[in-house]
Amino acid sequence: MKPLELGIGTLTCIPFDRRVFDMSGEWLKDTELRQLIHADNMSQNDRLRWFDTLSERCDYIIQAMALNSIPVGCFGIKHIDRLNHQAEFWLYLGSRSHWGLGIGRTMLQQGCLIAQAHDIKILYVHIVADNKRSIRFFQRAGFQHVKDIPHGIEMHAPVASLLENLG
Repeated sequence: MKPLELGIGTLTCIPFDRRVFDMSGEWLKDTELRQLIHADNMSQNDRLRWFDTLSERCDYIIQAMALNSIPVGCFGIKHIDRLNHQAEFWLYLGSRSHWGLGIGRTMLQQGCLIAQAHDIKILYVHIVADNKRSIRFFQRAGFQHVKDIPHGIEMHAPVASLLENLG
């Protein structure tokens, strides 16, 4: 991704490296954020074991987004099903001060480009039912509610349509 100028600064897509991993651990200490994204409350040792597997996994691609060179969130695709050309998209912004500024839209657009490069045709998201802001965000992008799941809802969208909608 070429740097993108927003009114708030410059956005760049960066690798999910140990620095971002450590920052994400701090972000996920926020109980409200953890609840909104239905994140497990993992121990630091479990998180480190998970992080150490990332370079070998073919079912999980993770990136980070930086604003003015400072990581502000993470996004990616997981549960990549190459046979059915689908994957789960996810994202979160670590600080409430970055919510509602258009960063999530850029993260979704970059996630769609990653999915497209890996021949993923359909993306789905799992959203906590109480996370109304995320539900509206994904609906505006083009996701459709497909089914209810134990902790919320599942929404699907074709990658090509998302890219067209996100322009």
